[in-house]
Amino acid sequence: MKFKNLLMATIGIAVSAAGALACGDDGEKPPTAPPSKAPFVGLSVENGNTALKWKADGKTYDVYSSPSRYGEYELKESGITDGEFTDGSRFNYYKVCEVNGGEIVKQYEISEEGELFGKNTFVLSPDDDADKVKAAIDGVYGGRAAEDKMGEFSEERTAFLLKSGTYNKKIELNVGYYMTYAGLGETPNDVTVSKLYCNNRKDIGNALCNFWRGAENFTVNSTVKTLWATSQSSSLRSVNINGDLDLSDPTGEGYASGGFLADCNVAGTVSSGQQQQWFSRNSKWKKWNGNMWNMCFAGIDGAPSGEYPAYKYTVEETTSMREKPFLTFDATNGSRIAVPAVRENAVGYSWSEDNISTRIEKYIPQSDIYFARADRDTAQTITDAYKTHSAVVLTPGVYYTESAVNVQGDGKLLYGMGLATVIPLDGNECLVTSGSDISVSGVLFDAGMTRSDTLVSIGKAGESSRDARLFDCYFRVGGFLEANTSAECSLKVYSDDSTLDNLWIWRADHGNNIGWSKNNGDTGAEIYGDNVTAYTLMAEHYKKHNVSWYGENGKIMFYQSEIAYDVPTQSVWRDKTKRGFSSLHVDDGVNVFTARGLGVYSNFHVSGIRLDSAITVPKKQGITIEHACTVALNRTQSIINIVNDVTVEPEANAGLLNRYLTKYRI
Repeated sequence: MKFKNLLMATIGIAVSAAGALACGDDGEKPPTAPPSKAPFVGLSVENGNTALKWKADGKTYDVYSSPSRYGEYELKESGITDGEFTDGSRFNYYKVCEVNGGEIVKQYEISEEGELFGKNTFVLSPDDDADKVKAAIDGVYGGRAAEDKMGEFSEERTAFLLKSGTYNKKIELNVGYYMTYAGLGETPNDVTVSKLYCNNRKDIGNALCNFWRGAENFTVNSTVKTLWATSQSSSLRSVNINGDLDLSDPTGEGYASGGFLADCNVAGTVSSGQQQQWFSRNSKWKKWNGNMWNMCFAGIDGAPSGEYPAYKYTVEETTSMREKPFLTFDATNGSRIAVPAVRENAVGYSWSEDNISTRIEKYIPQSDIYFARADRDTAQTITDAYKTHSAVVLTPGVYYTESAVNVQGDGKLLYGMGLATVIPLDGNECLVTSGSDISVSGVLFDAGMTRSDTLVSIGKAGESSRDARLFDCYFRVGGFLEANTSAECSLKVYSDDSTLDNLWIWRADHGNNIGWSKNNGDTGAEIYGDNVTAYTLMAEHYKKHNVSWYGENGKIMFYQSEIAYDVPTQSVWRDKTKRGFSSLHVDDGVNVFTARGLGVYSNFHVSGIRLDSAITVPKKQGITIEHACTVALNRTQSIINIVNDVTVEPEANAGLLNRYLTKYRI
């Protein structure tokens, strides 16, 4: 059987097993019977009223409702025989119970929110039963095997959405693979929880593989330190922490390898500990403590200071930045997407009293959003949705596509939840955009079995487009599918004046079917647009350049990269006369380019492999590289030069042969 057919058959099984939307199995009394596949014709909302219809088939039903998923259910109407029920309110959760002789035979669950977000999203309320919410979170976290290798390449995707209010202290937000938490308030102050944490993975005792997760838009009122031990493809955004924050486990050898924090406020101290590299943007804290390989700060109120390389700090005083769009909810407007305004020369977080009045540029109402679901939608239905909607929300799931999702038109938005994942079936692209002012956030793009030239194209060659924004977008070649995978280039950016805000572009070095001839990816990203700015660009293990930059006046603030570990021989890994391919390559035709805070690491599996230069750039006065380091993870100096033909001596007592270059400029 072809891989495509095998995948489609698997999808069909998953859909039929899921059936109609089920919104929990909390088993409250009444009703007592377990949920079953619902015979609903539909749920509709008009003028604030909710109407349910189902096939009664001559049976009798009672209807219960609750204002929240895990709240108390009250009997609304009994003895229904025509399969119709109307409620004079919105956003309630319903249990439609088939009864016989006063006994509940079956129960069906449905809600407007459930219909919108699908079975992989939990919309929570402070009015919910705390024990049931805790059980739901623990069930997802534990069922994901979130603290061992079984969770790392799971096909499950889950989002937790928290409505405004203060949550019971029993409810702790533990964040595992492919799990995201997001408050639904206007600011982080609207949602308060008692604990947020991301622990080391138990089986390896560190956080080096704590990928694919995120948290945003709430307050943590904790009596203990908040532990956020993560590596690449993680994000902590718009979180208010009333205490201290640790970015690695302070006990034992809790190494972590790169993460992202933006638009946050930390009342106490942020400690990086054994976090190897980290980027923080537009936030505020009382104190920063930590100094490992590469720590970058942009627009921070409370950024540390110290002369490089004694202190591995790279600081940019201000930014001009638009924060990531986010979901909000209220009983009048329902779900909508808030699109923040651009802040010029910004320092600190966007939701402070000084900024709050001008923080949001616009709201996209629920009626202008298409909510896509992996059990129902195709690339074509998602593409078609942009003809009548400004935004598409990819609810959590894995979307196997036979063509590219085309985000076409100015001002369009694609918003992913729960690390929604797009995988091509026929060598197609996952996503292409056409137009200006387009935003893409929270999506994982994964290579398929058939070779794709490109996974994602932002803009098109020869087409005039500008101001694209990518937030928390991740790219992967290999590791997930139990088959060989291939994508020549993961990301191409043609749109001018674009912003890349937290990207991890990864040819897998571990997982399923990985190896030089198994997961094929030549280049991580190719940047053609002019005036493109990247805040946190991480690209690793590609066979040629991890990043190739062709656009004029480009800028990178924080670059992290590991050279391909699995190079089999030097003879197959040569860039013309040079040994190996530099991680970051700026084309000779570029006249102006700046990169600050760079780390390139080597760990070749075959001895004797060498890379002549970690970074290659034109020898022109407009090219600036500041604060660049190389690290020999296997304690073998395999990277000869840091930038072009410039080398420096290893840092004394570094242990890993770390080398630091303060500045390269002609």
